[in-house]
Amino acid sequence: MEVSTGEMKVKIWSEKVDDGRRWLWHYQVRMPGKAVRGIELSHPRALAAVGRVRERESALAHVLDEQRSAAVAVPTL
Repeated sequence: MEVSTGEMKVKIWSEKVDDGRRWLWHYQVRMPGKAVRGIELSHPRALAAVGRVRERESALAHVLDEQRSAAVAVPTL
């Protein structure tokens, strides 16, 4: 499954483990200039990991916006 949300692309796929009874769930989140990959033991855990990556990137973008606006607001001498 691959989903694109603006500049962020998310891909999740499964792989059967050697014993044939379990699956591994891979995920990849691609953004401009950055990619995050991981493996989880269940589909819900892979979705949660993707959510954490999205939250972290959103928080980072917010912090960078705040730093930019604070730098503009500081008068130079």
